[in-house]
Amino acid sequence: MDDGSTHSYSISADTGGGTQGQIGCAVTNASGQTPPSSVDDLDQHHLKLERKRARNRVAARRCRERKITLIRALENQVAERDAHVRCLEDLLARYRSEGERLRKHMEILANSYSSLKAELYQYPVLLHQQQTQLQQHNTTAASEQQPSGLTQPNVTQIPKRVSIKPFP
Repeated sequence: MDDGSTHSYSISADTGGGTQGQIGCAVTNASGQTPPSSVDDLDQHHLKLERKRARNRVAARRCRERKITLIRALENQVAERDAHVRCLEDLLARYRSEGERLRKHMEILANSYSSLKAELYQYPVLLHQQQTQLQQHNTTAASEQQPSGLTQPNVTQIPKRVSIKPFP
């Protein structure tokens, strides 16, 4: 890149007044002037970096906001599930106490059933009458359910061997 002009590069450190330790880099030609194209390139590069940093800050802020939103949503889900678990635990406790109450009631009924059964066997005549009445009631109920003209099949009329063929 020999364009006929002499370029010199200088790096200067400004330690005076304002900001400490600023280092500048400039390209100068033989007359000591900085060519406009290199200053524009540096300015454009600096602006490009600043824009990139600004976009990065915005993206980082959005990312943090999304993260916070997600955390809040997850915390809400945890709270809802905890409430649901407490509700289920209460329901389980109620069912357990109901089961225990029913077991005790069943014991009482079982004890009273055996004593009633023993009493009933002391009176065999009453037992026979109850069985007869129960049989009559069952046959009456069965005949009322049958439409007129139809009779129940006799068990002896059903053939003993029935061949069942599977569907193809």
